[in-house]
Amino acid sequence: MGTVEPDVLSLTVAEMDFPVLAEVRHALTATIERGDLGYGVPAPRSLREALAGFAERRLGWRLDADQVTVMPDVMLAILELYRVIAGSGGAIGFATPAYPPFFREPALAGLDTVPVGLAADGSIDMRELDAALQAGIRAFVLCNPHNPTGRVLPRAELEAIAERCAAHEVWVLADEVHAPLVLSGAAHVPWLEVSDASRQWGIALTSASKAFNLAALKTAFAVTAEPRRGACSSASANSMIT
Repeated sequence: MGTVEPDVLSLTVAEMDFPVLAEVRHALTATIERGDLGYGVPAPRSLREALAGFAERRLGWRLDADQVTVMPDVMLAILELYRVIAGSGGAIGFATPAYPPFFREPALAGLDTVPVGLAADGSIDMRELDAALQAGIRAFVLCNPHNPTGRVLPRAELEAIAERCAAHEVWVLADEVHAPLVLSGAAHVPWLEVSDASRQWGIALTSASKAFNLAALKTAFAVTAEPRRGACSSASANSMIT
């Protein structure tokens, strides 16, 4: 693509490892052939129900289609949720090592970041998480499964994170874009299926971008489990303005 030297093997865009499904190619070709490239219907129910069906079949996650907000992409959703939840000058935490934009993008939203390290076994370091919560973070970004280590977080660890964050009324933004890629022998636990605490103070973020090589189509989902979608709705409106 001309972005690196000819003798450099670029491995920064993982989803490009996967071919686009024939069904997706056919749908896109048909859309172009009929000239249907205008504005789409915002958050069509058929799309939200399709996500709910896939989540239950593939991930054992029973989500409410009425609690789904459609966003342009996961990173933009996270940034807008930062703005809504933390406000200008607020602080957010995330586990490190991390997806590189987590380090640089929050500053563009006027937010401070508090990295939370991993323990020797790759789990979230609970002492560092406790310190971040005591320092006053307003949200914690959790990659579940973790990126870049690929580790699938067990339920007990997720429950501990949920309880700690709920005790401080800190939102957990669970980035679960890699959930469909979990290998056999490991069990992904969707964040909103973890506990009452995870459902009350959690927003799950997902997209077909990683598992199906669809990043350029710019569609992601923010999902809640409680009947209060104010944060997601505000973030969605802001993302369309941005």
